[in-house]
Amino acid sequence: MPLSVIDSILYILLGAVAGMIYSLRRVFILEKKIDDIDSKLFRLAKIIESEEKEELRLLKRKKRR
Repeated sequence: MPLSVIDSILYILLGAVAGMIYSLRRVFILEKKIDDIDSKLFRLAKIIESEEKEELRLLKRKKRR
């Protein structure tokens, strides 16, 4: 039995909605990965900053002697 026009349109719309849901899922996965990388970079920057402060403190103390 051939599909009616309404059935065809409904299948097309269903496919479009499924495609959008899949795309949104991929976007959210990528967003989570970007957020994780951002957090790691922020922690790394804090570690580097604290190491630089420690080096400056040691250099200042060395200059005083």
